Amino acid sequence: MSVLVLDAGNSIIKAKIVQREHGEVAFPHAMKLLTETEYANILTRAGASGPPPDYLRINGQPYVVGVSAERHGVHIQKTGAARYTKDYYGVFAAAVFTRV
Repeated sequence: MSVLVLDAGNSIIKAKIVQREHGEVAFPHAMKLLTETEYANILTRAGASGPPPDYLRINGQPYVVGVSAERHGVHIQKTGAARYTKDYYGVFAAAVFTRV
C-alpha cells in the first residue's frame, strides 16, 4: 500500500508517495483561475501532447498552478484560515495527484 503525504506550505507545495522511488513533487504555492479563452489557447499550443502539468481543469474550471501561474502574473496565494477550503487546497491536491 502506498501513502501520499502532502505539505501545502506557504511558499512550496510538496508531496511524496511513501514507498515509491520517484514519487516526489514540488512546485510554487501559486494558483490562478483561467478564462476559457486562456485555457483554449494553452490547449491549442500544446497540440496532441495535451496541456503541461501546471494546467488543469478541475470540476469544470480551468486553473494554472506553480511556476506557470507565477508567469501569468496575478495569482492567488491565500493565507491563514482562508486557505483551508476544498476550492483552494483541493486544487493543489488535484495538481499533486496529476504529477504523482
